[in-house]
Amino acid sequence: MRSALSVLVAIAAAHLRIRLRQTVVAVGGVAIGVGFFLAVSGMMSGSQKDFIKTLVDSAPHIIVTDERRRPARQPAATAFPDGAVAVRHATPRDEVRGL
Repeated sequence: MRSALSVLVAIAAAHLRIRLRQTVVAVGGVAIGVGFFLAVSGMMSGSQKDFIKTLVDSAPHIIVTDERRRPARQPAATAFPDGAVAVRHATPRDEVRGL
């Protein structure tokens, strides 16, 4: 197996040395192609993130709440079941439900 691999490497190296100009053109073409692919891929990813950010920031969010069901127990009420008379400067946690 080792000798077969070394024979194949020797044949490939000989062909690459003989056709040096063709090898350089092929390597250059692959390098340029990979570079353009990475550039376009990065631009598309950035454009997609910017588009989504712009779309979410400009469109208002609609929150639908349920008035008939009891809201979930808040963490402050759970932590202090009998001790807290009033909780001040704390925002209640809203439960977001799907439609």
